[in-house]
Amino acid sequence: MVGIDSIIFIVITFVLSAIMPIILIIYGKRKYKIDLKYAFVGIIAFIVSTQLLEAPLHHYFLYQNEKTSQILTNPIFYMIYAGLMAGIFEESARYISFRWILKKNKSYKNSVAYGIGHGGIEAVLVAGVMYFNNIIAVIQINNGTFDNLINAASGTLKSSLTLVKTQLINAPSYTWGIAGIERVCTIIIQIGLSMLIFYSIKERKRIYFFLGILLHAAVDFVVALYQIGSIKNIAFVEEYLILIAVITLIIIYKKRKIFINTDDI
Repeated sequence: MVGIDSIIFIVITFVLSAIMPIILIIYGKRKYKIDLKYAFVGIIAFIVSTQLLEAPLHHYFLYQNEKTSQILTNPIFYMIYAGLMAGIFEESARYISFRWILKKNKSYKNSVAYGIGHGGIEAVLVAGVMYFNNIIAVIQINNGTFDNLINAASGTLKSSLTLVKTQLINAPSYTWGIAGIERVCTIIIQIGLSMLIFYSIKERKRIYFFLGILLHAAVDFVVALYQIGSIKNIAFVEEYLILIAVITLIIIYKKRKIFINTDDI
């Protein structure tokens, strides 16, 4: 049986990852009259830049190309590579979106809307789908039907299903809440980066675009090192993301005046 504490954390993470972005968009539309086009373009821009463009390059450099895959086994090189790739593709997508696609209704609130769309779809794809599957698996484990799936499977699938059951039952309950905290922090950071690129276009200063790339890379450096096992303490990664998110919130609040009354750019 999966414990009630674990179930609560799994549901909370699912809500934060998959439901919260929708709530933010609805709230923004009703309270602040955000332009939904900005949120929608943010969603599309993230999917195109990361899933259709960046992902194939990762597959090539990390697996198909023998020389680059060997080089990228070095933690420092992998950290720099992963961070800069994410920064270049996502910030370029933002720049293109704000500069050439979203030509009307440019404003503080709509730059936030774009960030919600961009960060929200990331949350859905990275954690929302996974935790929806976890909820289904928990229901099946606790009513006894998950064992039927394991018994009917074979090979790798059987091993994977067994591992899923073991993790859901035995993992400390709080670990299922970590992804939720991470997604909240990431959405905040994505909003901040969206505002920075928006400001880059507003002021016609590309230096802020390159700054956005570097800041995005800096956020991902620690995450990349954790992914390859160079950093083993997940608490350190979460504390790092929380710190960046808090700083981002402070900057968003302190600098909000420079974005107001920028509908005509």
